[in-house]
Amino acid sequence: MSRFPAARNMVKRSLVDAICCHRVSEGKEQYLLRWKHDEPSQAILSWHDLEDLGSIADFLQIYVGNYVTSLKSGNSSLGVPVQVTSLKRKSPHDEGSTSRASSQDTTTSTSSISAQKLEVYNGILQRKAGDIYPVHPACPSPRMPRIDATTVPTPEMLAAAKAHLADGVKKARRFVRRQFLDQLLRIPGPPVTFVNDRNKETPSLSFTCIQDYVYGEGVSSADAVMLGCTKCRPDMGSDRGCEYTRRCDCLEYATPDFKSQGLSKEEQKAHYEAWQAGELDAAELPKRFPYRLDNDQRTGIKQYVLDGFYLESRNVLYECNPKCKCGPKCKNRLVQKGRTVPLEIFKTQQRGFGLRCPVNLRRGQYIDRYLGELITDHEADAREAFSGRDKASYLFWLDKFANDDGPPGSLRTNDCYVADGEKMGGPTRFINHSCDPNCRLFTVSYNKHDQKIYDLAFFALEDIPAGTELTFDYMDPEEGEAGQAVHEEMDEGTVAVDCLCGAKNCRGKLWM
Repeated sequence: MSRFPAARNMVKRSLVDAICCHRVSEGKEQYLLRWKHDEPSQAILSWHDLEDLGSIADFLQIYVGNYVTSLKSGNSSLGVPVQVTSLKRKSPHDEGSTSRASSQDTTTSTSSISAQKLEVYNGILQRKAGDIYPVHPACPSPRMPRIDATTVPTPEMLAAAKAHLADGVKKARRFVRRQFLDQLLRIPGPPVTFVNDRNKETPSLSFTCIQDYVYGEGVSSADAVMLGCTKCRPDMGSDRGCEYTRRCDCLEYATPDFKSQGLSKEEQKAHYEAWQAGELDAAELPKRFPYRLDNDQRTGIKQYVLDGFYLESRNVLYECNPKCKCGPKCKNRLVQKGRTVPLEIFKTQQRGFGLRCPVNLRRGQYIDRYLGELITDHEADAREAFSGRDKASYLFWLDKFANDDGPPGSLRTNDCYVADGEKMGGPTRFINHSCDPNCRLFTVSYNKHDQKIYDLAFFALEDIPAGTELTFDYMDPEEGEAGQAVHEEMDEGTVAVDCLCGAKNCRGKLWM
């Protein structure tokens, strides 16, 4: 439950065109909105208190940032008004009608309109069902004159805004911060907190926290062909479910552990290649469950962590699924149960925002998933082209099982899906790069027959003390196999940026 008071009626996001200016009136910060209209010059303009702007807090944040930047640079104007409609990609999370409001959109009688009327320049606003929206007058009147909305903000408005300097947006900054903290409170599981003791900056509000992948256009799962293990039982392994690797059907495609057979490295390689070629009976090969029970002697805490065979080799983790007979308490279900550790987003010294854990992490301990909107390879290319090469990318290709040189029917890279975490995702979006990382990303599959959709999960590579920044290697080729959109060689037009990780083995450059 939110620790902030419930918001009052808010402006209807889909009908707002721009934030034009601000002022301080009777000690209150107010912001001038321009509403959508087929003819921009005839658009309604209206002043609003901060409490009205919760639905467009992300654009308020951009407006405030632009204003503060203009003050620091000594500009004499606020610049171009912040357009609400052009700063965010359309996504499944953009809800609400985009139709223009009119007097026919409400059942409020004419006699009651005046009671609900707000202060406006050239129109009437109404409150209904939690929304504030305009009613365009059929004809002008002396009390409601025609104003060319494209001439706003006027020089007088800009001068009034400048007169208050940074104090004119001080409350807006706190309002934006509250909106972000409120969003963090809605994330399920242990708390996700935020700390910034360096400046007043808040992470972008143009980001939606989600609990699972959001499927974009053209993306579908293979749940219809999901199969579970049939020979395992909930009471096996001291009531921990799956106990024998050869009986667990979910491990059918898991990488064999040839090292446990005492083979030389050359023999292990030969057996591995024979297994990949399908020349060995998978049912008879030695397998390992992904997780082992760890007993921390210092704290006495027992928990499942990633087995060293997987942590060091980057093999795919196959977990059991809802159709398995092993029961929900099976030891082969870890990532799917969700995050179990608290996380903290914080402002770093020189790399923007980062992520850390306020409690100690054990080597192999699961941290959280990387989430985002699942899109097609074609859509990912289009978004990259739209954003430009010099912009940070949050695209992770789910190409772990791709084989462009394989026989007909093999999964090709351009048929793989991509997780885009720029506009929606989870706390791991804030994990920074390091050439000497303490975390790594792993492929976690719950359906051995679905090679296109799987989870990307972060695990600790070492014991990580509480408060240490969490990092992973953006340019690790193996990370690329696990899903990250990276290239081992520079493409034409690729921008090289300085790496700021500070590690002793820092490569100096980070390719984007």
